[in-house]
Amino acid sequence: MSSFSASVWRERERSIIERYRRLSHIANASDAEPRDGGGRVADTNPPAAYTLTLRREVSDALLRLPERERRIMLALGEGHSVREISRDLEVTPGRVSQLRQRALVTLRIALGVKTRSRRNVSSG
Repeated sequence: MSSFSASVWRERERSIIERYRRLSHIANASDAEPRDGGGRVADTNPPAAYTLTLRREVSDALLRLPERERRIMLALGEGHSVREISRDLEVTPGRVSQLRQRALVTLRIALGVKTRSRRNVSSG
């Protein structure tokens, strides 16, 4: 990878990690029960709280991925194509797809997502 490409990746990664840390901070702050002016627990939107918690869990799981897999997932999240990523990482598009699949499996395990095995799906 060229030094320019490497520096662009590092800067992009730092920016995205900082964004996730801010989201994580917001999610942690929202864990306390909000109160209205009279000291009563204010009505909250459970889906919003759930979304913040989910974002925090996903960002933590992304940060635990190996560097190359994390770069691929973040680049895909920004809308880059597999071909663009393969060019930047100087690997084949097939290798990018393999690393993406490995990262997805790791994220599913980290987040406790259950999936059906293709082998267990009956035909018919």
